[in-house]
Amino acid sequence: MTHGRYSLPAELCLLAWDPATGQLAGVPELPGLVRAGALTELLQRGLLTDADGAARPDDDARTGDFALDDLLELIGESRPHSWRDWVTRHAKLTLDAARGLLERDGALRPEHKRMLGLLPAKDYTLEREAAVTALRADALRLLRGPGGTAAVPGRDAALIALADAGELRTVVSGDDAVRYRQRIAGLAARSERAARGAAPEREHGGSGAVGGAGAPGTAGGSAVTGAQEAAGASGAAEERVPAGIPGTAEERAVAEVRAGLADAVAAARREALTGG
Repeated sequence: MTHGRYSLPAELCLLAWDPATGQLAGVPELPGLVRAGALTELLQRGLLTDADGAARPDDDARTGDFALDDLLELIGESRPHSWRDWVTRHAKLTLDAARGLLERDGALRPEHKRMLGLLPAKDYTLEREAAVTALRADALRLLRGPGGTAAVPGRDAALIALADAGELRTVVSGDDAVRYRQRIAGLAARSERAARGAAPEREHGGSGAVGGAGAPGTAGGSAVTGAQEAAGASGAAEERVPAGIPGTAEERAVAEVRAGLADAVAAARREALTGG
């Protein structure tokens, strides 16, 4: 997958659109999914750290990405909250920021309307179907192999792990969630370990900024393909967390974010069933 153009929350937002129809596909908890992407990327880049189970931002950190920077500011100005709490707390702010970025870049087209004939509202239509198709194809190659997961970039691994937890069926179908359960678990573990010290992710840097190495799925290289080839050539196994080793606080925080997203999806489904 190509890095340098969109942040993880923006990519998850973009992948929620169905390129065949240009319309938003059904996602149980899209704001929570996009927020979880932002939290995970900031953890992997070392711009958020864990303070006794609560999120703590790097006060001077800025990425150039509206969704990431707005979240850093929000967390910095708020009283401490747990990682699971931040998955849903004011999550629509991060979704709006990601959509605004995609709108300014021409990937989404806004459609203004009025709710009940009075209140202004904004919907979006996908403008770059080919880019989303290519981005989705890259994600599916990563999900379905070949090769192990240990060499996969942490950010790529996080995209698949979060797509599974958030039931983003344009990326991880229900059948794939069952068929590739072990591989998804390996990618989830890889995404957690990428937050250990965060040094590799800091060096990898421009993924939070717009206007880098080319549109998703276009020229500029595929980190997924390279990682898969490296993993396949070396015979790397699926990533696993060793038994009895709890990992760093930041690794646990990545897992907490993913668990919080799964909780949010379950709550959204209960609300839909009860009509609440």
